[in-house]
Amino acid sequence: MATITPATTATSIETPFSERSSNYVSRSTTTWTDLSTADTATSIDVSGLGGVVGVFEVNGTFGGATIVLQGSIDGTNWYTLEDVQGTAISASSAALFEFDTEVTSIRPSSSGGSADDVTVTLTYRSKA
Repeated sequence: MATITPATTATSIETPFSERSSNYVSRSTTTWTDLSTADTATSIDVSGLGGVVGVFEVNGTFGGATIVLQGSIDGTNWYTLEDVQGTAISASSAALFEFDTEVTSIRPSSSGGSADDVTVTLTYRSKA
């Protein structure tokens, strides 16, 4: 059992939205690598963003494991987030989900399976 700490990079991208005060919006990408069932993924703090929208991607060897995207408002109680269609974000094979949430912390969680080795990538930006 390991604690998987993510790596995060932030970029500014030009946007075509004329109503923005700036033509640039910040986008972050967070990646958890080598996540397996016995591991705990460290959460990321998104509390200062006023809600986030983004995509959640999972790839790798699942070995029967299921990966879910969880959110919390207190860092203690975690709940499976839903995609923009209202379906739980849960994958047992490579998948991509779009999401829109107001939680303050986000993390992936793995359950079941054996010999699994999954990479989880979260790309997101502020809703503000």
